[in-house]
Amino acid sequence: MGYKRRLAFVSYDGSKFHGFAKNKQVSTVQYSIETTLARSFRKDFSHFHGISFSSRTDAGVHAIEHPIVFNAPAYFTNQTLEKIMNHRGSQSIHVNSVQEVPLDFDLRSNIQKKEYWYVVSTEYPGVFLSKYSWTLPYLVNMEVLQRICTLLEGRNDYYEFAKDAKKYYHTICDIESVSVINIEKCEKPYEIFPFTPCKNTFIISVIGNRFMYNQVRRMCGFLFHISCIKEIDCSAACFSDYNGIIKEYSNATKLIAPAQGLYLKKVWIKNIKS
Repeated sequence: MGYKRRLAFVSYDGSKFHGFAKNKQVSTVQYSIETTLARSFRKDFSHFHGISFSSRTDAGVHAIEHPIVFNAPAYFTNQTLEKIMNHRGSQSIHVNSVQEVPLDFDLRSNIQKKEYWYVVSTEYPGVFLSKYSWTLPYLVNMEVLQRICTLLEGRNDYYEFAKDAKKYYHTICDIESVSVINIEKCEKPYEIFPFTPCKNTFIISVIGNRFMYNQVRRMCGFLFHISCIKEIDCSAACFSDYNGIIKEYSNATKLIAPAQGLYLKKVWIKNIKS
């Protein structure tokens, strides 16, 4: 039986799962997708060995465009696979698209960069939407927030934002952009993103070539801790560069923003259109 290698982009509601990667003890996104595919393929299809993926999201973290790769029997068209996965799979997971890639295609070695969104509400969004953002108890100084976002950009050693820095060969990352997005001007991506334009909610977008475990959530915890301090002056000397702000507020690098506000927004893959 012939087979083809497929690349799919999926979105999911992380509040329904204990993370992406398989865990025998709890429900995960990977297990749900693999179960759906295994039941759809013939029992003798030996080329299905599960899915490979770009990121291990934590429990409660969501995704808007998370790429996965898997082998499927050649007689399944991309459109058929998309319909099967959306019809038979979990209603908390949606397959946005499926495309064919070369049989030797390796997802992780072809990743160029990733974008994460972190959604913040300055007023309580209600019992349902509270699962999809972080409600801050304090007012945000937007001038300070914007300034710190700029300082976190560039090629830096993000050692302070790593949960366990010793496990990495190095902790240097190229952070292309850290910016504040006005949600009122944001085009709603797919059905999963729950927020319509409202003045009390905004997004922190972080784009980089690599991220360590919990790095984005720690960066956001750092950002909001400082920008919610009353009577802070962003013209102070410590706001001059990355090393200065980290040294001044080193303890704040260990503050972790809640998981429910984080979304894997997009993954750029070499020679692939998402």
